[in-house]
Formats: sequence, C-alpha cells, structure tokens
Amino acid sequence: MTASSATSDRLRQVAVTVAEIGCILGTLVGIGVLGTRVEESSGGALAADATLLAPASPAFSIWSVIYGGLAAYTIWQWLPANTANIRARRSGWLVALSMLLNAAWLLVTQQGWLWASVGVIAALVVTLGVLLRRLDETAPTSRAELVVVDGTMGLYLGWVAVATCANVTATLVASGVDPARPTSTFSALAVLAAAAGIESCSQHGSAAGMPWPSPWRGAWVGSASLGSPTNPSRRRSVWPHSPQRSSWWLRPATGIDLGRSAPYREVMTTIADPRQDEIDAFWTEARMRANLNRLEVYCGPTELDSLQPPASSFGGSREVADKLADLIVAGTKTATSSAVWDWEADGDDVPRRGDLEIVLDDSGHPRALIVTTAVQIVPFDEVDAEHARLEGEGDQSLAHWRAVHEDFFIEHAAHDHGFASDMPIVCQRFEVLHSRQRPAG
Repeated sequence: MTASSATSDRLRQVAVTVAEIGCILGTLVGIGVLGTRVEESSGGALAADATLLAPASPAFSIWSVIYGGLAAYTIWQWLPANTANIRARRSGWLVALSMLLNAAWLLVTQQGWLWASVGVIAALVVTLGVLLRRLDETAPTSRAELVVVDGTMGLYLGWVAVATCANVTATLVASGVDPARPTSTFSALAVLAAAAGIESCSQHGSAAGMPWPSPWRGAWVGSASLGSPTNPSRRRSVWPHSPQRSSWWLRPATGIDLGRSAPYREVMTTIADPRQDEIDAFWTEARMRANLNRLEVYCGPTELDSLQPPASSFGGSREVADKLADLIVAGTKTATSSAVWDWEADGDDVPRRGDLEIVLDDSGHPRALIVTTAVQIVPFDEVDAEHARLEGEGDQSLAHWRAVHEDFFIEHAAHDHGFASDMPIVCQRFEVLHSRQRPAG
C-alpha cells in the first residue's frame, strides 16, 4: 500500500465516522430530542396520517435496524483487515454521503421546506442506488461483510425507495393536490409500483437485505389500511349523554351529512352552532398529539382524513354542557349512558369500542377528543354504582344517576316504549386522547 493510498483510506474512514455522527445528531432532531419531531414539523404536513399506504407504527422499527447497520458499517470499515478492502473503498464515500443526506432531510423538514426535502430524499435514493450497483461489482469476502454491508444497504435503499414516493405525494397534497377516489387508490398502487421499480433497478445478487423491506412494508401497509383501531369504513356514531344527546353534528369534508334527525334532537336550541374552522384545526392537532396518524406519507385523502369524528356537546343546557366538558377534560367524567331504544328509533348502531368523538362546550369550542374503550348493555335497574361514579356527575352516587336518567329517558325519548326499569341501557366508557382548557373570555 502506497502512502497516497493509506492517506486516502484514512480520509475515507474519518469521513464515514463524521457522517455517522452527523446522522445520529440528525436523528435526535427528527425524534424530538434536539428539535421538533418530524410529524410535528412542516406545519403538520408530514404528520403520521393513516392513508392507503400507511404502515402501522411498528413498521418504523426497521429504522433501528438500518441505523444499527450503519453504525456497524462504520466500525467494520475501521478494522485493519478492511482498511484497504476494495468494497470499503468503493462504498465508503457514498455511505458517508447517504448519512449526511439523511441528516439533511431531517433538518430541512424542520424548516418546513417540503420541496427541498423532496430534492434531498431524491438525491439520497440515487446515492443508494449507485452504492448498491458498486457493491454488486465485487462479491463480499465473508458472511459478516454480507450482513453488515450488503444487508444494511439493501434495507436502507428498500425503505428509502418508498419514503421517496411518500415524500413526493405528501408534498403534492400539502401544495393543494387533492385527488379523490378512485384516483387516490390508483395513486397508491402507482407509488408502491414505483418503489418496487426503484428497488428492482438496484437489485443485485449479493444484497442480502434487498428483499426484506418490500414484504415488511407491504405487510404493515395492509395492517394499517385494513385494521386500524378506528375503522373509517363505517359511519361513526355521535355519543349519547345524560341527560341530553347532542342536537347537531359536524359535516365532513366530503359534504356527506353524518347527522341523524331524530325529532327529539330538535327540541334543544340552547347550544351554540359548532365553530367548524376551530374544530377542524383541533382535529388536526388532536390526531397528531394522540398518535392516531401512522406514516409521514399522503396519497390523496382517505376516509380517515375526510370523515373526522362527529363533534357534540354533552348536556341539555348551556350550563350543563360547560360543566360536563370541564369534567371530561379534568378526567372526572369517563363514562356516559343512553337508551338502546333511542338508537333503534334513530336507525343507528349503538356506540362501539374504538369510536371517536370531539367534545364541544356550549359555545361550540372543541375541548376534548375521546375514544370509546368499553360498551356494555344492561337493564336500567342493573346499572351499578361503579358506572354511576365514572359518569362523575352530582354526588356520583347510584341514586343520583337513577333519578337524573329516569327523568331524561322519559322527557327526551325518541321511541314510544315509555320508561321501564328493565329497559336496555348502553353503558359506555371512554378515554380522553387530547384536550384543551376553556378558551379565555
């Protein structure tokens, strides 16, 4: 080895190490340790939204493997036996560049420069493509090299390939491109096909990691699309409440009226109209804070984006609506109840576990996003003291609950069965996912 070659090798090793440090710092920024989390940056444009392509959150554990592999590569290339390794020489500078581009992407998104992020990630995928082509020209000399070098870079490109397509679609949607079905469905398929094409163009026989990302990603895409906790394929129900179920609903972005027009809903006129712009903003904030979103990718709006949860006020008067909203935000009220006969009269299903609702105060201000955690149907006279306590109203006693609810079920019934001590009651428990205090003034 000549002095010139030794110097060149040392510079490459140092460059890879410095790039690894930069990659680590960039990652700390992206996960919120040193900056703003990716999903909260760029005005929320990169928030982890459930879409046609959205993998469930565990899919992103693949990044732990990739970052671990890059760290292993950095150590591997410092080993004396690998200092002059032909594959280390052919890959080192490109690996260093890829790690710097990775860190740069995280920093660019912090500034909200979405189109710049597209350029950075495009440069990253090209860099990785060239890198894998170079590795393909020479076979690995050991199993360890196969795993650390080829396996890591194969996984790296495989995941960045779909991330590139995702970044482009997210930026387009943030810029106003808003495809509807079936366009969004075909777009999703096109994104997956494009990602597969990028991988295929760089496929090489020795890349042990190359086949892994596609099935990993595909399985989690299917998991998130078909099995999200709040399945968007069904119409969500507005929650009943004692002593008054809400008399108005949100109208989703699609223009479909999700409201139900039971006659008894019209008798209450004391609740102010909902402030839709404020509710829309609250929903955008709440779904991010509650981690309902799953991937920094958009491919046109899906039902989950368009059909935001219904918004309703709890209570039959302005004072009660405010009081109950305060109890929910404080965590005192974690349950509600309604008559099955009312739901049947409306032609609607009873609430189900996983249903979402935005709780409003009497003035229409959004105060909380709640999710139903349990539903039990029992006769009125079998509702127990624990449920009465969880409703959090009055002295929280069962006697108080029975008195208040008997009056309500008589006065506001949507059915003609009258009151009965054994009438079926929906006992519904919920959890607050995100809340805000009462607006000043």
